[in-house]
Amino acid sequence: MILLPGMNIISMNGVMDPSIAHLDLVSEFFSRYMRGEESQVSVTGVNAGPDAPLWLDRAVQKINTTSDFKGYASPLTLLGGLELGAMGITIDAEGNPLFSGEVNATMKLPASMQMPMAIPCSAMSFNMSDDQGNVLGTPFP
Repeated sequence: MILLPGMNIISMNGVMDPSIAHLDLVSEFFSRYMRGEESQVSVTGVNAGPDAPLWLDRAVQKINTTSDFKGYASPLTLLGGLELGAMGITIDAEGNPLFSGEVNATMKLPASMQMPMAIPCSAMSFNMSDDQGNVLGTPFP
């Protein structure tokens, strides 16, 4: 890194690895982003790296700044290209029809989110609705 007199733009990257105790805070942060809401974030220096001179390490540890983190500005469309396949109908013990099927979809993060996301979940549930918004079945795992 070369610092010049005046304003310097520094690009940073890293991994957000919250403890289990802070997952609710991270969830709220990303929810606010997805809703287009602004969040205030703080950046606090930890260290300058294992090979940095002591003076630089101390200087980095004194960095503490806050900034507004803008939410996603456009309407957010995460799912698209829905395809239904392998549909089936069965009758339960009371004679009610149960519909099942396989749904494939394309999930797309906004271009401004330049980070991979690992989402630890075993199943998601969706409602299936007609073009009038009438829920045809719930949940649709």
